[in-house]
Amino acid sequence: IDFIKDKYFSLRLSVTEARQLAHRTANNGMCSPYVTVKLVPGTVGHPEFTKVSTKCQPRTLFPLFDETFDMLVPETLNTDQSFLLFSVKDRGPLGDRLLLGEALVPLSDISQCDQDCVLTDLDQI
Repeated sequence: IDFIKDKYFSLRLSVTEARQLAHRTANNGMCSPYVTVKLVPGTVGHPEFTKVSTKCQPRTLFPLFDETFDMLVPETLNTDQSFLLFSVKDRGPLGDRLLLGEALVPLSDISQCDQDCVLTDLDQI
């Protein structure tokens, strides 16, 4: 396990809520949203490294996720050209998935600290 830890950095990510989500009329004005977060390198030809997903929040336009993830980031990754891709999706009644919105956040915009820092003390993005 120490060999694996030496090759990767850890990124702690907290997804708390979403606001004023769009909805489909087929679902009686509600949606069942969830959020996926992917670590996407900025260079062409490389697939995303890590993907995490929140639990689906059924029938709400103001979901509270309150979930924290630890993502592994390769040491060799160029953080100046890499991004976190946040996607908010709606899980429909038949299992279909509708994209509600996306946002790219450059890794260079994210604060770095050690394991002892508290997430609530850092700037929100």
